[in-house]
Amino acid sequence: MPEKKHSFDYVIKFGGSITERGSIQQIESIGRILAEIFALKKNFVIVPGGGSFAEEVRRMQNKFHFSDEQAHWMAVYAMEQHALLLQHFIPKSKVMQFSSKQSLNTIHKFQGTQVPIFSVLDFMKNESKLGHNWHCSSDAIASEIASKLNIQKIIFVKDVDGLFIDNSFVEEIKLEDLVLLDDSPIDKTAPIILKNNLIEAVIVNGFYPERIKDLLMFMKEIIGTKILL
Repeated sequence: MPEKKHSFDYVIKFGGSITERGSIQQIESIGRILAEIFALKKNFVIVPGGGSFAEEVRRMQNKFHFSDEQAHWMAVYAMEQHALLLQHFIPKSKVMQFSSKQSLNTIHKFQGTQVPIFSVLDFMKNESKLGHNWHCSSDAIASEIASKLNIQKIIFVKDVDGLFIDNSFVEEIKLEDLVLLDDSPIDKTAPIILKNNLIEAVIVNGFYPERIKDLLMFMKEIIGTKILL
């Protein structure tokens, strides 16, 4: 196992569905709780989803029939816009460029006071090995970033309680089984990256932010789907 170079224990992938479908009050509540947790624990970084900005890319691609390559980069820019929106809602947060190892000094500079929200454009242009298609969405990007930082846990904050199979809630699933599913709340590439890099994950409903607080601050069992090695 690579030597850990920092004190971050989690990547929080902040799903775009939260800002897309949530009320202002709900998003403000999530932002306050994340800021509260970070002030005490300082143990996570945030990778944004694309949210409504990425959904607009999908809509425009359906209308104008441009390539997946073009859609990929438009969706990455959608993540940049969502990062700035999250900065508005998360008190004492800061959007900062992530470009692998050299970013760590910058992250540490702000670690004591500001919640780090990653801007991923430079990383995607210069370091990412992901395919340029809709199977490699922000979930896969967050997973790839976790692997670069040697972080072994991801929290996927979604607008659902977790994974359902045949309408039955799944409390935990192994990565080798998740990879085989045709449909799940995370994209098809993320489980492969998690499996290859020994990263565990959990899917949490962001509209119940106290669950995130119980998990990060108190290590309590919560409603959500654990994704195990």
